[in-house]
Amino acid sequence: MTTIGVEARSLLGEPTGVGRYLRNLLREMLEADETIRFRLYFDREGDDGFGEAPRLERRRRAGSGTNALVWTHLALPSLVRADAPPLMHFPFYTLPWTPPCPSVVTIHDITFTLRPEWFPWRSRIAFGLFARRSARRAAHVLTVSEASRRDLIGAYGLSPGGVTAIPLAPDAAFSPRGERESVEVARRHGLALPYLIHLGSLHPRRNLPRLLDAMATLPPGVSLALVGRCERPYTSIEPMIRARGLEPRVRHLGYVPEADLPGLVSGAIALVYPSLYEGFGLPVVEAMACGTPVLTSDVSALPETAGGAALLVDPSSTEAIARGISDLIASASLREALREKGLARARDFSWRRTALATLDVYRSALGRAV
Repeated sequence: MTTIGVEARSLLGEPTGVGRYLRNLLREMLEADETIRFRLYFDREGDDGFGEAPRLERRRRAGSGTNALVWTHLALPSLVRADAPPLMHFPFYTLPWTPPCPSVVTIHDITFTLRPEWFPWRSRIAFGLFARRSARRAAHVLTVSEASRRDLIGAYGLSPGGVTAIPLAPDAAFSPRGERESVEVARRHGLALPYLIHLGSLHPRRNLPRLLDAMATLPPGVSLALVGRCERPYTSIEPMIRARGLEPRVRHLGYVPEADLPGLVSGAIALVYPSLYEGFGLPVVEAMACGTPVLTSDVSALPETAGGAALLVDPSSTEAIARGISDLIASASLREALREKGLARARDFSWRRTALATLDVYRSALGRAV
């Protein structure tokens, strides 16, 4: 039995993208390989969602949860050194400044390096500096698409053999839902049908000004639901909505419970996701798994993720975004074609395949079978 250490603070609290990644990965790896166990390291008390799972241990450093840098670079290494696992996995961009043992790091994308103007200066330092050092000091680097892998190798000067792209997958809950459930969930969140939906934290990379400008050019009758919290430097997007006179038609729902997302997505005319940069673009395949047509961008990893099953537009062009949305609204046949292609494309992704590929990386990093 081999024990792999995992920095697991993202499992606590309300689910984040990294938390969902780690939760699905751990669950599938435990089911796929009975010769492996995991030791999860936490900076505070909390429910990680696994209960009394076999082959899962916990280590906690009480009182260190107030500062992520203190936890990652000072508190965590001392815990790991005391346990001496043969390998650690850090799922959120950075290793400790001095890694306590051989380590695998997942760097989902390097937006903060390629487009630093989108981030506050603290984030530029915390991610830009530490991610570059982490990538160079890791036993192996994981990322989530071939596009992101190329970016990492080019920007950080990494050996191609030391970086592996393993795609993400939609949660099993993302599946087509009936009209009754979709209408009920939409009304519970104050949405009038018909509506478009955007999933994901609201950040400059998500191209919201152009998306809202495109909405302002469309005739009334279709609303837009923005699902996700504002992320720095945004504190609110309400001023953007008001400035365009879109208050009746655009609703920022903020955080939506995970249980409501499949119904909310299934009930939408389409997912509109004209992002300027993504390492993968998980909302694209989540929408496809629900049978919802997708409009997304023709840049970064998004064409790779979409795999020919989405309507691709130039995200730098408000006109292109508006034209794509108009086409989706007007054409039932286009929506049906994208629905069928999307359902087929979503089946190309699974957390079991992601887990098995990750286990292969662990074995390579250890230099022996796990």
